[in-house]
Amino acid sequence: MEATPEAFMEPFARRAKEIVGDRAKVFMVGRVLDLATAERLLDDGAADMIALTRQQIADPFTVKKTREGRTHEINKCAGINFCVERLVDNREVTCAINPSAGREAAWGEGSLQPVGAAAKRILVVGAGPAGMRMAGIAASRGHRVTLVDREHEAGGNWNTLRKLPSRKGWAIAIDNLVRLCANNGVDVQLGVEATPEWIQAQAADAVVVATGAHWEKTGESPARPDREHIPGIDSLCVLDAGTAVKRALANASALGQRVLIVDDGAGYVPFGLAELLADAGVAVEVISPQLLLGEELLKSLDMPHVFPRLVAKGVKLTPQTFVDSIDGTTVTYGFIWGGPRRTANFDTVVIAMHKAPNADLYFALKGKVKELYRIGDCVAPRKAAAVGYEGEKLGREI
Repeated sequence: MEATPEAFMEPFARRAKEIVGDRAKVFMVGRVLDLATAERLLDDGAADMIALTRQQIADPFTVKKTREGRTHEINKCAGINFCVERLVDNREVTCAINPSAGREAAWGEGSLQPVGAAAKRILVVGAGPAGMRMAGIAASRGHRVTLVDREHEAGGNWNTLRKLPSRKGWAIAIDNLVRLCANNGVDVQLGVEATPEWIQAQAADAVVVATGAHWEKTGESPARPDREHIPGIDSLCVLDAGTAVKRALANASALGQRVLIVDDGAGYVPFGLAELLADAGVAVEVISPQLLLGEELLKSLDMPHVFPRLVAKGVKLTPQTFVDSIDGTTVTYGFIWGGPRRTANFDTVVIAMHKAPNADLYFALKGKVKELYRIGDCVAPRKAAAVGYEGEKLGREI
C-alpha cells in the first residue's frame, strides 16, 4: 500500500509513446482507479490502452457502473495488495476489500437474496471493517440495520493505519465501506458506548458483535518457548504497539529520544511507527526473532519502498534478535541463536507482537439476546481480507 500517486506511470508511458510513435501500441499500468483518469490519459496521447487490473478486482463492474452514472457505488482499489500477496503464496487471488473476488460462483452478481417479509432489526456493534461490511450487505438485502461504535470515526483499526506514513490507501478502504452502508440505508451512530444493558434495551432481533482486537504486551514468543513473557515486561517504559502509535500520532516526541520496537508479527505497524518516530529525530531500532524483518511487506511489494526510507532515516533493522530481559529502562537483548548479549538504555520499549480479541461484550451478552453473532478480530485477530470475508458471509446468510 505504498502511497504512490494515481497514474504514477504516466511520465514513462508518455516517453515510451514518444519513442515508438505509431510503430507499436503502448499499454500503461500503474494505479489507475477510474475511467475518467483512463479517458484523460488516452485523450492526451499518453498511451493507447490503459490497464485497471487491481481496480477491476476490487470492482469488476467499474465500467458498467460508470456508464450507468453509478460511480458512487464503485468499490475503489485501496492498493492493499492482498491480491499480490496471494500470488506470492501461490494461492487463488482474492481481494481485501471485495470478498466476492474469486468467489463469483457463490457470491457473484445477483446472488444476494432479498429477505422480504423476514426482515430483521439488526444491531451491529463495531464500525470496523467486519462490522461495516456485514451491516451494508445485510441492509442491501432488506434488513433494518443499526451500526454503532464508541469512536467518533468509522473504520476501526484502519483509522489508525491510514494516519501512518504511506498508508493513505486505508482511507479509500474506509470510504468504500462508509458508502456501502450509506447507499443501503444503514443507520450509523458514532460515539455510542454500547454496554450490555444498552444493547438489551434496544430489543433488536439480532445483535452482531464486531468489536475488534487490541495489542497486548506479554512478549510471549515461539522464539523463547521456555517462558510465558519477557522478564521485566511490566516496566513503566514498556508499551503495547497500539498505545505507542496513539501517543506518537499525537506527539511524535512523546516516546522519548531512544525507542526499541520488538516485532514478531511481520506486518507494517512497527515499521510505520518507526518511520513516524524517525521523522521526529528519534533514534529507533526494530528487532524481531524472525529470520526476516517484515515478511508481509515483502509479499505486498512494500518492502522496497519502506525499508530504504527507514535506513536513510537512521532506523536500525535487526532480525533474529530478541529481548532477554528489561530492567527499568535497561534492555538486554541479542542474537536468538546465542552469542554475546547487548545492554542498552531506551526511553520506550514497544511490543508489537500479538493482538487479543475484544470479546468481553460478546460473552456478557450470551444468553441475553435473541440472536447473537461474533465476527472479525473479536473472534481472532487476522488480516483485513479475512475479517471482510466474515462480515460479507454473515451479511449474506443472516
